[in-house]
Amino acid sequence: MNGVSNNSLFVFVDESGNLDFSVSGTKFYVLAAVATTDPIRSATLLQKLKYSHLERGDDVEIFHASEDRQYIRNDVIDAIKSMQDMIMAHYIFAQKNKTNPSIQNAPAFYAKLGAALMKFIISYKSSDYLKVIIIFDKCLRGKEQNPFLKK
Repeated sequence: MNGVSNNSLFVFVDESGNLDFSVSGTKFYVLAAVATTDPIRSATLLQKLKYSHLERGDDVEIFHASEDRQYIRNDVIDAIKSMQDMIMAHYIFAQKNKTNPSIQNAPAFYAKLGAALMKFIISYKSSDYLKVIIIFDKCLRGKEQNPFLKK
């Protein structure tokens, strides 16, 4: 990965699934992270793709994988494939109904998965960088963030 300064590793974390452990909740929960030393370059490629679709008249107001048409999602996947030299992707997933009941609540569950994912990324790459900057999606709010942040 070629970066702006190569002194920092930026890690962007997002999830798929929900933190509802009832039978109406999703079966799986995925926590994924994309790491890069050059977030501006990779973000610029995706912004160019978005504006290209807007110029063609495509409705990409949301520009989100679960909301967009298949051909737009295909273009996003192709753009991500073209970034192989600038990003690394890591993920962890859980089958929620097999989760220990003691962590079948949003803060504990997210903390468990998030800590495992971050431990792997940090032990794998942190010695190469002065800083590891982790940016989380807004899955947990307010007081729910504290147990995760402590981990």
